[in-house]
Amino acid sequence: MPNYKFSVQEKVELVKFHYQGLSYRENQAHFAVTHPDRPTPSLATIRNLVLKFEQSGSVDERTRKISQPNRQLSWDTKLDICLTVEEDPFKPISRIAQDLEISNASVRRVLREAKYRSYKFQVHQELLAGDNDSRLRFSQELMERLNADEGLLSRICFSDESTVILVGKPNRQNTRAWCRNNPRLFIQAGTQYPLKLNVWLGAIGNRLIGPFFIDGNLNGEKYLWLLRERIVPALRLIEEEIGEPVWFQQDGAPPHFTRTVRDYLDQQFPGRWIGRGSPEVEWPARSPDLAPLDYGLWGHLKNVLYAQGRIEDLAALQARILDILQNLSPDIISNTTNAFYDRLGYCAAAAGGHFEHFLK
Repeated sequence: MPNYKFSVQEKVELVKFHYQGLSYRENQAHFAVTHPDRPTPSLATIRNLVLKFEQSGSVDERTRKISQPNRQLSWDTKLDICLTVEEDPFKPISRIAQDLEISNASVRRVLREAKYRSYKFQVHQELLAGDNDSRLRFSQELMERLNADEGLLSRICFSDESTVILVGKPNRQNTRAWCRNNPRLFIQAGTQYPLKLNVWLGAIGNRLIGPFFIDGNLNGEKYLWLLRERIVPALRLIEEEIGEPVWFQQDGAPPHFTRTVRDYLDQQFPGRWIGRGSPEVEWPARSPDLAPLDYGLWGHLKNVLYAQGRIEDLAALQARILDILQNLSPDIISNTTNAFYDRLGYCAAAAGGHFEHFLK
C-alpha cells in the first residue's frame, strides 16, 4: 500500500474490532469485506495501530509526542510510576509520562524492570438475569452424568454453525499492470453475491462430522433436512462402529428450536440430546464458552484458513475449508472436546458466571 493513509475513522474501526475480540487476521478479513473499495491493511498496520492506541490513547498521527533526552530516572520517579499503576492499573502510559514529564519509553522500561506486564480485556458473551443459575445447573448436571459414565464425553456429538467470510478481493491500489498503452483492465467484483459460506460442523471424540455447507441462511426447514439427510446418518455409522448410542448437542439458535426439529431429535435421540427445549438436558443460553466448536475448532479453522493466503472465490474457500478439516489432527479435536469437562468445572466454580479470564 505505497503512500496510502487510512482515515481516522478507518483506524478507529480497526482498533474497535480488535477490542471486540477479533484477531489481527480476522480484523483484516472483516475490513476487506466491509470496505471492498479500500486497500486492505496489513497485519503489521493493524498491530501498530493497536499499540499506538494503547500507548497514547489515540490513533491520530498528529497526537503530540513528548520527546525527552535519555536520562537516568531517580528512585523517587520510578517509585511514582509503580505507585501510579498500583492505584490505577488502567491509566494510559502516555498520561503517566505526561504527568511525570518523562518519555513513554521510560515508563514502559521502569514497569518492565518492576515485573509489570500489560494485559488486555477479554471480550465475553453478555450474561443476562437468570443466566448464571441456568449455567450453574447445567454444569453440575453434566458433570454428574460424565462422572457416572466415563465414556459419555467421547460419545457426545458437539455441533454448531459458523459463517466464514471470503478474503482475497483484488486490491485495486496494489494490483497494477505496467504497459505502454492503457489496456482498460477491469475486474468482475460480483458484489450481488454473498461473500461468505455458512458451515455446519460436528465433533465427537477425536473425529469430525461434516463439514456440511448451508445454502443461504439457516432456518428450521433447512436444519431439519440437514439432520435427516446428513447429520443423523453419519452418527448412525459411528454408533454401529462403537456399539453404543451417541448423544447430540446443539445450542439455542432459533432454527434448532422449531417444533419439528425438537420432535425429530426426541425420536432419533430419546433422552440423549442437549439443547434448548430438550426434555433431558437444557442447553444454557449465551454459553459459547461451553461449546467446543465455539471455544476451539472454529477459531483454529479460521486462523489456518486465512494464514494460507488469498482466496479467490467461494469455490476456493469451500475447497480450502474441506482440506483443512480433512487434515486436522485427531489430537486437536480430542483436546477440544475433552476440555468441555474442565470448562464445566470452571463454570460451576464461578457459580455460572464468566470464567474464561481465569484460564491459562
